[in-house]
Amino acid sequence: MWVSAFTYLKAVGKWYYLCIVIDLFSHKVIAWNISSKPAVDLVMTTYEKSYDKRNYPVMLMFHSD
Repeated sequence: MWVSAFTYLKAVGKWYYLCIVIDLFSHKVIAWNISSKPAVDLVMTTYEKSYDKRNYPVMLMFHSD
């Protein structure tokens, strides 16, 4: 099972949004992405990077808030 979460960071007076995907079995970050806006594209892009990095797993359970 993979989960994703995102948070926001302020750097040089601007807000940035960080999204990560974590494998709950290994407790490792699979992929991350940063954006200047908190849009659904941020989660989707991070998920796609994870999915590609892990060679397209089947029967995957994914949760995102």
